[in-house]
Amino acid sequence: MKKLEMLGLSNTEKEKLSNILNGSVITNLKFFDNKTYIFLMNSDVIILNNSTKYVYNIFNELKEEMLQNISKSRYKKNDRKQLSEWTDGQIKYLKENFFIRTLKELEDRLGKSCYQLSLKAIELKIVETRKWSDKEIEFLRNNMDISNYELAKEMKRTVNSIKSKKRSLLKLEKNSLKEYKYLCEDRAINC
Repeated sequence: MKKLEMLGLSNTEKEKLSNILNGSVITNLKFFDNKTYIFLMNSDVIILNNSTKYVYNIFNELKEEMLQNISKSRYKKNDRKQLSEWTDGQIKYLKENFFIRTLKELEDRLGKSCYQLSLKAIELKIVETRKWSDKEIEFLRNNMDISNYELAKEMKRTVNSIKSKKRSLLKLEKNSLKEYKYLCEDRAINC
């Protein structure tokens, strides 16, 4: 963190600040009332008292460097190519483990994103993309206590599809209950 050298801090202050910033990312900066507020990705906030616009500008440059380093490391050409290509072994593993492992486990094991895993599962017809039938919705309503993974396997749908439909069904039922309660209260007032 060569930029910290430009701040004129003592070695102890530089070391402390360097340790805080190491492995973190500056997400936002504010300069107000002679203080520089540094917001980090991990939700920490560093406040530099008796600050100047010069200090703010140094941290702004540091923030830009951090963001560029992140984007460079995430989107190297070879990484994109590796993420988009599937080996026979990866495909076999996905077919055998899609309903057994969590998406996080599959992501870690195969080095693919959740989105890529879902797309490949659809492409390989491990799961299907289709509208929910009334029969499926009724089955899901009657089996809300079964795990999402078991339901996904049984219904040949993605876990995310099951989660999403459960959420929407619960929301509908919750809204229906609110409307019912409102109607009952309305009637009680009128009686």
